Amino acid sequence: MRFASLALTVAMGLSLAPAPALAALVPLELQKLTPDGARPSFGMHVALDGDEAIVSATGAEVDGVPNAGEAYYFRRQDGAWLAPQTLMAPTPNPGGGFGRALLGGGLAFVAEPRNSHGQVFVYDIQGGVVAATPTQILTASSPVVGAEFGEALALWGDWLAVGSPGGGSAEGVQLFHYEGGAWVAQQLLLPASDDIRFGVELAMDAGVLMVAAMGSSGDRVHVFREVAGLWQLDQTLSAVPAASDDGFGVLALDAQTALIGAPWAEAATGKVYRFQDNTSSWLFADEMAPEVAIAGDHTGISVALDGQVAVVTASLADGGAAESGVAYLYERASGAWSTPTVVVPSDVTFSQQFGIASALD
Repeated sequence: MRFASLALTVAMGLSLAPAPALAALVPLELQKLTPDGARPSFGMHVALDGDEAIVSATGAEVDGVPNAGEAYYFRRQDGAWLAPQTLMAPTPNPGGGFGRALLGGGLAFVAEPRNSHGQVFVYDIQGGVVAATPTQILTASSPVVGAEFGEALALWGDWLAVGSPGGGSAEGVQLFHYEGGAWVAQQLLLPASDDIRFGVELAMDAGVLMVAAMGSSGDRVHVFREVAGLWQLDQTLSAVPAASDDGFGVLALDAQTALIGAPWAEAATGKVYRFQDNTSSWLFADEMAPEVAIAGDHTGISVALDGQVAVVTASLADGGAAESGVAYLYERASGAWSTPTVVVPSDVTFSQQFGIASALD
């Protein structure tokens, strides 16, 4: 059984179970996850790892501090998601935006990218409880105010990538390696001369790191490969035709398959491109296109990929109400991706933006 979380103004947990007769995934709405009270931007980011999830509320007010941000750690027990544990920065900062997170290896990584130069807090998780204080606080090798360190995160094994797309000398992707019981800064990846907001989106798996960037000649994704402990630029991917305002760079990566969303393409109808790795280079394969999409849907605002299952969302599509949002669920069989199943929540409302974030596991 696979589980997916599709996040919107509130987060929705969905159980995706195969129907034996059709060998297809049938989405079943399992549970609606909510914080303890109204929280601005709850659901803007979601992380999922087995029976654990973290949902962000980066605009939440904390102890009177505006937009300091919070994160909510949910744990599934006996098939149900329990009431969340609230996480916040040790010292809430105005506009800090605490909340974007990753889960893996018994750890939670939670970023606060807009606190001065930005930082990432590392928490232990034991017995289904996140530690009250972080075991480590990660910062850039040379912190710069406005760097937005932690705006994007990616984890693969003992490697952690942290994006700093803030601009100027602050731009880059810091790679940390876990050694000796701590995360150690190992390498700093720098943008090309015409890159803008290098590191605004990241994805990492199986020795491959994808880094999104904007540019005057078109938005692009740089592909790095790990060779003997060093990450080396291998190639650069772009949409065809390339555009500087299509948002190409929303990322999902699993083994030899990558999905790249361009939610502002074609008057914000949005597109999602699938690339395949043939071991020597990444090649464009096809587009993951819904049967019906119109201008303003923002198809590809979020993408998720896990094995033979993919999710593409369109947060401003009319899924029962204007701009309520939809998710498209795909399954791969014999190398081919199915026609998508359209997923909407049971409580559709105007401008709900279902699917603003998504995760699969």
